[in-house]
Amino acid sequence: MQDNWGYDKYTGVCHIIPNAGVCVLSMLYGKDFNRSIEIATMCGWDTDCNAGNVGTIMGVACGLEGIAPHYRGPINDSVVLSGISGYLNILDIPTYTKELALLGYRLAGEAAPGSLAESVKAGEIHFDFELPGSTHNLRLSNQIGCSLRHSTERAYSGTGSAEILFDRMSRGQKCKIYYKPFYRREDFDDERYMPVFSPTAYPGQTVSMMVYADRYSGESIILNPYVRNSSSKQDILLGGMVIKEAGWNNITFTIPELDGAMTDEVGLIFEANSPAKNKDFGCLYIDDFSITGKASYIIDISKQKKEFASITPFSHNHGAWEIEQGVMEAMCLDHAEAMTGNYFMRDVKVTGKITPHTGKSHLVSARVQGALRGYYAGFTSDGVAILCNNNGMKKLAVCPFDWEYEREYSVKLVVQGDMLTLFADGRQLLQVHDNTHDYGMAGYAMYELGRSGFGNLSIEEL
Repeated sequence: MQDNWGYDKYTGVCHIIPNAGVCVLSMLYGKDFNRSIEIATMCGWDTDCNAGNVGTIMGVACGLEGIAPHYRGPINDSVVLSGISGYLNILDIPTYTKELALLGYRLAGEAAPGSLAESVKAGEIHFDFELPGSTHNLRLSNQIGCSLRHSTERAYSGTGSAEILFDRMSRGQKCKIYYKPFYRREDFDDERYMPVFSPTAYPGQTVSMMVYADRYSGESIILNPYVRNSSSKQDILLGGMVIKEAGWNNITFTIPELDGAMTDEVGLIFEANSPAKNKDFGCLYIDDFSITGKASYIIDISKQKKEFASITPFSHNHGAWEIEQGVMEAMCLDHAEAMTGNYFMRDVKVTGKITPHTGKSHLVSARVQGALRGYYAGFTSDGVAILCNNNGMKKLAVCPFDWEYEREYSVKLVVQGDMLTLFADGRQLLQVHDNTHDYGMAGYAMYELGRSGFGNLSIEEL
């Protein structure tokens, strides 16, 4: 390979031919999933892409049973992407697998099985633990006293659940069992792909799960629902229960407003409640974990940080962005955008604080789908306008308005059904019907040369 097909023979930015050779070589000599990805990696060159491509092929060829536990276990069903829409960058493998299967049925013009179609709902979190080995990326804070695996021993519905073994823990010892709906820079070892994230869980939404405690020894255990504030790292406890008897228990709670911060952990704090002479030993089973409902929250810019060249919890498209005195300052030559929230929000009220500095475009946004689709409203050269971007910007409605530089305005865009309504400082200025976009994220934008100061953003699903 090196002598006849090396980088010196096939030059360029992306050395496709040499690395294709590595892929073929690794599968010829590896023959199974595990050895093939090892050979692909040890050959060097473009190691991550080669191992990924080979793993994809050999994973399909060999099936789940051909993947060694020491490769699947550490991944724990987690996938993190680096796309422009931060909400879509946080995935779990079982849910993503179901989405791909549903897409396959749709492309084939066939009806998907009802159980599959019902198990995936856009914009919601549903973990049913039905796929073999699935953990849906549930995590543990204490991996000495506790361990997590998929189980078919018990299930509230279907055949599977997440099993957490608590191994001889005594009073005061704890373990957090949680889903991670938001990532920060500290969660990663490098910045090579510069990922950006918007949470998949927000204040106002309802968290629900079924929990079964199977105790072999000990007196009782304590389960406290909680969320973690991503800015202060404080765990906010939301009630709790003492469990002595076996059986399924429903645990439901609402994610609280976090004073303008986001949440990066949602789950339970398990606490042993027995003395050292009679330690708690047993299994906890979790099934039908969900996060649903309409969100209502404020993003306090002063509580955010610049990470991966973006301001949390926004995804940015173009422009230069900084936090200055609790305001998100943006500067651009022709376009700057900050988007956040659930990618599948439909009816929503978006309220932002805007201080125009220079230029003629200072906007809030709703139903934004990446870089080329969305609704925008605010201050323009016409006065105020409501705009629709559908691979090209179009004015839906305009009217005169003498807005001023260096004055802070409260700008609100309400999108409900096909009705779009714009308010400034509480006064309704424009209303128009349009049905181009059904859902999307929300945020701020500029579509001309200029500078803007963008303050706290309020998002309320209707």
